[in-house]
Amino acid sequence: MSAPAQMLAISLMNFRNLHRRLDSSAVAVVGFAGVVLVMVAILSIRAGFRATLAATGSPRVAIVLRGGAGTEVNSVLSGNSLDIIGQAPGIAQSTSGPVLSPELLVQISLKKRASGMHANVSFRGVTPAAFLVHNRLRMTAGRTFTPGLNEVIVGSDATQLFRGLRLGDELHTGRRRWRVVGIFDDGGGLHN
Repeated sequence: MSAPAQMLAISLMNFRNLHRRLDSSAVAVVGFAGVVLVMVAILSIRAGFRATLAATGSPRVAIVLRGGAGTEVNSVLSGNSLDIIGQAPGIAQSTSGPVLSPELLVQISLKKRASGMHANVSFRGVTPAAFLVHNRLRMTAGRTFTPGLNEVIVGSDATQLFRGLRLGDELHTGRRRWRVVGIFDDGGGLHN
């Protein structure tokens, strides 16, 4: 018997006996489908993160962290660090000096609009110099914050995802109350 004929005979025998092993075959099919679905979900999340980070990043902007800090949340620069960084080669200069934006990043808990569940949200303390560094940022509603007052501007995507971030709302963090005075867009990046 030739090889194709043998393969056909074995395949026919398997199909004729399929009803006898339907349970184990169904388990195998469902298991494979589950593995494929998990893999597709993981790859989709990865693609989404890459697209968001690519839209956020800029070859003109560098983030300087304290030695040993793995993330912005763990990094605090003190003393004359800002002056030293401002004198480093490659730092952009304006008429008023180096283009630097000292920023403090903390995580706060806000309720999601859709589910009411709490989620961690980045809360970034900046100075007006941030608008020079993050130059794609554009105000879409309201105005920018006034330095020294408890005022915040929020990303346009955040206003849709989280409660209490609409124009005029008050945001409560610890003992502080922050008035939302503006909404901005940065072209679809992570800051939104």
